[in-house]
Amino acid sequence: MNNKVSIIVPIYNVEHYLEKCVASLVNQTYENIEILLVDDCSTDNSSQIAKKIAENDSRCYYIKREKNGGLSAARNTGIKNATGDYLAFVDSDDWVSEDYVKHMIELAVKGSYDIVVCDYIMVIDKDEKLANSLGHLNDASSINEKIAYIRNHACTKLFKMDFWKKENLMFPENIKRGEDMAITIPLLTRTDKIGILNEGLYYYLQRNNSLSNNQIKKIDLQFYDETFNLMLQNKNDKYVLEIEYHGILEMIYGKTMLMIKHKYSNKEIKSHLKEFDCKFPNWRKNKYITNTNFLKKIFIKLASMKLIFILRIMVEMNERRK
Repeated sequence: MNNKVSIIVPIYNVEHYLEKCVASLVNQTYENIEILLVDDCSTDNSSQIAKKIAENDSRCYYIKREKNGGLSAARNTGIKNATGDYLAFVDSDDWVSEDYVKHMIELAVKGSYDIVVCDYIMVIDKDEKLANSLGHLNDASSINEKIAYIRNHACTKLFKMDFWKKENLMFPENIKRGEDMAITIPLLTRTDKIGILNEGLYYYLQRNNSLSNNQIKKIDLQFYDETFNLMLQNKNDKYVLEIEYHGILEMIYGKTMLMIKHKYSNKEIKSHLKEFDCKFPNWRKNKYITNTNFLKKIFIKLASMKLIFILRIMVEMNERRK
């Protein structure tokens, strides 16, 4: 198998994580890879670490951006410099199993897939737990189910380069959080060649300073609306219910949860929920809600009834259990 895989690693102030991440890539059992280390103007020792790695392995390329532009800009820089037949993204504080590329590319070639998706393992402190992000999905699932239930992470996915270039989508550089949704979900709707690999091959490190864990101050969540609207703009209109379901997960569940965590008022949360009602007046009847996990389903039901005070109790109890 001679297919070359380009792996893009955006880098910004990750000196404590970078070596472990890249070590997991250079030690892949599948060797026909290139690793694009895109430095987004780091101010710690990340640049020196990345340069040294590139000097010691001919498959690694150090690329320094002229100015800091964020995750999307770094990924786009990597895409423009990639020369592989397939494209993958690995965040610089995460890592992958040694057979990650091998298993992904084998399924991609075998099924002539444009996109292959694997499960991932959540790493919190030193605890590792399979995310079960694919749920009941398998390779034989219908294309509609795949589009509805596959999550929006750019990582955990392998993209055929010809397909990516044909669709001509790039990560939105004006959006600094949650940008994956604007690209990955629309790409899923633009092909019926999607492969499912029910293995946890990607290790996602949950850092304490992530948005979902940061409750110190009220954060502007406007990026949620921006990336969601961009997803609606980029999508294939063929998959109405599937896109609506992603909206339910991202806006009714995801954004509402963060608004509660970051101390938004009941009035602000109700206004947000009413806006979604206007866009998708029949969303409560979406058939995919049935297969949502129990607690998430309860949260969505309470949100649909605008019972914010009960949602606050639910979120607070969940935080206490952590």
